[in-house]
Amino acid sequence: SDTTPVARRDLEVVERNARALLFQVNELLELAKVDAQQMKMAYAEADIAELARFVAGHFELAAQENGVDLLVEPAEALNAEVDVDKLRHILFNLLSNAFKFTPRGGRVRLTARGAGARVTIEIADSGPGIPVEMRATVFERFRRLDDASRRTSGVGGLGLSIAAELARLHAGGISIATAPEGGALFVLDLPREAPPGSTFGHPTDARDSSRQLLLDVETLRPSVTLADPEEQLDNAPLVLVVEDNVEMRQFVASGLG
Repeated sequence: SDTTPVARRDLEVVERNARALLFQVNELLELAKVDAQQMKMAYAEADIAELARFVAGHFELAAQENGVDLLVEPAEALNAEVDVDKLRHILFNLLSNAFKFTPRGGRVRLTARGAGARVTIEIADSGPGIPVEMRATVFERFRRLDDASRRTSGVGGLGLSIAAELARLHAGGISIATAPEGGALFVLDLPREAPPGSTFGHPTDARDSSRQLLLDVETLRPSVTLADPEEQLDNAPLVLVVEDNVEMRQFVASGLG
């Protein structure tokens, strides 16, 4: 409470980037579990439509601050047997990917529907889209499109890879198409019923999940603009700062100034 506005902004930058680093470390640990075949499934009966609205609700502030229209199309109760925690993770990564590449004034849409023994969830955006020839490779870890001005494969190059792995563990999958909005359309397809012999458990408390989702979504909020140094020293050396993260670049430049 007794910190100056400049110090408060600096601490906000540190905190947010620490959260981003923690998120990426956790993603690496998730992949390590998958690789070691230690990722256990704990199925539960869940309303997929309600779960989708729950996850999307945590992106509302990021949508407002980034000038993005977030549309969650209404759906009736859509019951299925899923690992709730892992499905939350899939939806978070797909929505994060959509927000990263949707320009101000654009739209992100989430739709959930059921058809017979399958459940389909669509995440569409109005961003640059993904070329047809690259759609088979964006789920590779740390994969980056040749045209860096278009899209990458999620947060830290792991988001889409993890989503695909978790979908596979559900005996489902994720495909990519062109969205009516003009950008990318990610289609998550899952069976309504768990495979025979599956283990049923209890999902994480929704309040705990909500707190974690809010922390993760913080990484999508607009960068903090740091104030220029109040004093410019005469004949001071000129330092070139090269950093692709806008917020971190400003932070380093401010410290050097």
